[in-house]
Amino acid sequence: MRIIYRHQLKALIGDKRILMMVLVAGVIMLYLPVTIFSALSGMERIVRASVDFYCVFYSILAALILAYAANYNVFLQEKTNRTIHSLLSTPLTLRRVWFGKTLAVFTVGYSLSIGLSVLFLFVINNRLDTPGFVYPSIHAVISLVLINPVICFLIIGIIGIMTLISRDEMKVRIGFFLFIFALLYVLNPRKLVVGFSILPVQIALCVVLAVITLIGLKLLINERVITSIE
Repeated sequence: MRIIYRHQLKALIGDKRILMMVLVAGVIMLYLPVTIFSALSGMERIVRASVDFYCVFYSILAALILAYAANYNVFLQEKTNRTIHSLLSTPLTLRRVWFGKTLAVFTVGYSLSIGLSVLFLFVINNRLDTPGFVYPSIHAVISLVLINPVICFLIIGIIGIMTLISRDEMKVRIGFFLFIFALLYVLNPRKLVVGFSILPVQIALCVVLAVITLIGLKLLINERVITSIE
């Protein structure tokens, strides 16, 4: 599993096309909120809420968008190049292969998300007129460090499972975006106050995603993957 993880991580980091897509997406994900929140200059309370909003919501969205390009490059490429047959013939189980690849995609996506969150924190404090440096609240830090990584890992893993066992990749792509819209609806800041009240919602989401992942792993067998290629 470590070999799969290291190999896939090295391939992702060395892929110029992926890096370019990540760079463009990262600039957009940083520029848009900074531009919007810059209009709140002088209102420290709202600025703090904006920082929390970015840490709680944008970190998930940024990680998933950044991981989207890498995810299909990791899982779909194995099927299109038919190298998945070589992996299936190794002593590694399909679940271990899935876990190593999912972890590699997650590492790239969420590391960049953390980097964007930190960069956003410094940029927004530099742009806005506040009496002191505005730090994210404790609940935002908990979400960013503990809960959001679990959510992102599970979503990436579910997409990986769907990609491996599905014959129609377009349905997987459509399902991804529909899931993102549903996620944004559930974590809609207009319905939920960004604070400790959102933590139970995030934890419940983790449980639901974990159940879906476990069901998907039961469906992830060699025969299904081979059938999806033919």
